Amino acid sequence: MNNTSINVWRLMLLSLIALFNLSPSWIKAWTYEQNSLSMQSGSFVHIQPIEPLSITQIAGTKYCLNLFDGQVEIYTCDTDQMEVVWQNPAGWEVREAFFSDLNRDGVPEATLLVWREFQPWPVDRFLPSGGRIDSFQDSKGKSCQVILIGMNDGKFDEVWAGSAMADPLHQIHAVDLDDDGVEELAGLEYPYNGNDHRSSLVVWEWNGFGFTLGDRKTGSYSNLLIVFDQQNILLMVQ
Repeated sequence: MNNTSINVWRLMLLSLIALFNLSPSWIKAWTYEQNSLSMQSGSFVHIQPIEPLSITQIAGTKYCLNLFDGQVEIYTCDTDQMEVVWQNPAGWEVREAFFSDLNRDGVPEATLLVWREFQPWPVDRFLPSGGRIDSFQDSKGKSCQVILIGMNDGKFDEVWAGSAMADPLHQIHAVDLDDDGVEELAGLEYPYNGNDHRSSLVVWEWNGFGFTLGDRKTGSYSNLLIVFDQQNILLMVQ
């Protein structure tokens, strides 16, 4: 992220924290352990937000990520001469992006939350019903996908892309929620053509080939903040 993006993100975090502190009755806090979300109680006065990673290092080279107006660029940023090494293709609207290691291979990747034209499964393209995931799109024919962009043969490329999601996500985070040394994917989930301010809380885990749902808590949430609170990592929703 550039300085403007970082400052905007921090301002959003501070605004959320201020809102949480002013309206404690609206807040629910959850921890995640053994594939289960558990509600926590307390005042949560010593919280520290976990910011998404916009800078990482791979094989001794520092890379930065910048997201602006639906477009993302990855570029080298350890010298005065910055070089763009990857940018998303035309037709992708990237709504969220950060570095993580969600596929648990020990090498950082860029996690992208992408909206693009719906694509049925290849084996379903000629089914008269439109395919088994035909409902996984909005009224404009757009679907939501999580895509991982990582290093492949010395250059950044798509290393994993899920099919259209049954329900879209927003406010996603990659963080080791249960202190097992690997990251989970947390976010808010809502129906296509639905209201993203009436979202459920979900946690997904990498299974070696893709993501498996860890747990879901149905709700009407509009904001998600991941924070440290003493020894715990909390998913705070409002």
